[in-house]
Amino acid sequence: VCAATGTLQALVDEAEWASRPEAAPPRAQPGTGRELFAFMRHSADGAEQGASAMLASAGL
Repeated sequence: VCAATGTLQALVDEAEWASRPEAAPPRAQPGTGRELFAFMRHSADGAEQGASAMLASAGL
């Protein structure tokens, strides 16, 4: 890795590199994406009321 040029060089033979299987993408972990804030999206007020989940749950 070269910080000056931003390049990454793998010192592996071309045939060895081509024979390696492609890595599988990581599985999504529950609770770390959109579902983390789903409760706020579902309980938010409309735009005219300020679109606030906190105020809506407090009845304000």
